[in-house]
Amino acid sequence: MKALLVAVAALAWPACAWAQAERSDEEWRAWQPDPAEIALVDVAGGTRPDEADDFDKYFYFHRADTGFAQALTDIRECDARARGFWRVASAAASNDENFSTPYGLVGGAAQALIFGPAQDRLARRATLRRCMFFKGYGRYGVGKDMWESFNFARDGGDLGEEAMQRMLAQQARLASGPQPAGAELGL
Repeated sequence: MKALLVAVAALAWPACAWAQAERSDEEWRAWQPDPAEIALVDVAGGTRPDEADDFDKYFYFHRADTGFAQALTDIRECDARARGFWRVASAAASNDENFSTPYGLVGGAAQALIFGPAQDRLARRATLRRCMFFKGYGRYGVGKDMWESFNFARDGGDLGEEAMQRMLAQQARLASGPQPAGAELGL
């Protein structure tokens, strides 16, 4: 019997160690990286003239005299608001009396499938821009390919919380790094 217990414990021990090594989403949201370990994205390469039309979609933030820890805190707060962790809509917005679909249930479902993801991305960007603008950050345009290397859309899609938090840390490096060469875009 004792040998059986020892064998079960020996088999279970590596699984316990592995489970303890993996972080939860909440732990990743509280993760405080060393800024020296976070790669600074090189956005100084400039953008093509045709990319300027998309700066309302593809951008990054910067605020002078801001440390990495403060920038990460600000970006995480604004990202949480943009992802919907904190609801700021009024009660009237979710009241059933104020909601109707002109084409019924099937039409509403079709609209949600067609327009829903684009509207969600637009709402996330608008919330993120307002929140960071309120905190005093300037917004600077960047090309789509560059933006995708350190950012994610809405809820991250296939990305896990670890990848999203690492991207937010890269954004914090940009926000607290050297002054961008391009023009500030405003809200």
